[in-house]
Amino acid sequence: MVLDVLLVHLCRKERLKLSLETPLPASAAISGKADYTLWSGDDLVAVVEAKRCVRTGGVAEARDSRATLLTNALAQTCALLQGFHTAGKRPLGIVSDAKGWILVRVEDGAPVLQLWPSHQTMMELRGGNDLANLIGCLRQIISRS
Repeated sequence: MVLDVLLVHLCRKERLKLSLETPLPASAAISGKADYTLWSGDDLVAVVEAKRCVRTGGVAEARDSRATLLTNALAQTCALLQGFHTAGKRPLGIVSDAKGWILVRVEDGAPVLQLWPSHQTMMELRGGNDLANLIGCLRQIISRS
């Protein structure tokens, strides 16, 4: 899967540990697992919620299905971020269907969309140059976290 390769590459470059299916701590108000988590030592850097690309029917149907899928994934990611919350730490939430990439943080209990360095709310991958740009942007954002 493209997402796996990209996250492994990112973690190598940034010297992060990548974990799969990370359960929320027992102290969390909800139960659940993050698809991927990125760690710097004992500090959680990012929670990644992965969704499969939607390929159904016509263009309008696919667009609506994808919007619903990513919206639901954003809500799930915010719940996971709240569950992993520790004092003073604000890990990044990343939602992706491997084509589109959305960033979110939870601040004072409220979700806040994060803009990419190019001032977009969602980065879309359409070709090889976009993949290099995505990796560069993720490295920049994570190194600031």
